Amino acid sequence: MLDLRDRVMGGAYVMVASLWRDRAGVRHRKGDLLDPPESEVDRLIRAGAIKLASDAAEQAVDDEAERQAAEQAAAAKAEADRQAALQAQGKTPAPRPKAAATEVAWEKYAALRGVATDGLNKDQLIAAVDKLDAK
Repeated sequence: MLDLRDRVMGGAYVMVASLWRDRAGVRHRKGDLLDPPESEVDRLIRAGAIKLASDAAEQAVDDEAERQAAEQAAAAKAEADRQAALQAQGKTPAPRPKAAATEVAWEKYAALRGVATDGLNKDQLIAAVDKLDAK
């Protein structure tokens, strides 16, 4: 049997289940910090309804890192697909300038991508290229 009581006594917990109503009738929703009665702690942990707040914080950090990695992978795939499409059309794709590149480099790149560059500053050029990439 789980002997979690020594580890979690007196700690703060995070609700990970969607909803739990305690004996006093108070509703607790996912993400709420709570301190359930000692008699309920083991049962709620075994049921997967609560976690120690420190464990939940670590999981949130891991989830955020995983989400960012997935976003980066999706962006890289979209760029690879875009470049493959350009190559299929017989066009050689120009490499995207780094964010720290000069305004002139961004202006040339944006013009190659079909953006009207007249009167746009560097930030506006980057935003226009990003808008094209989002399509």
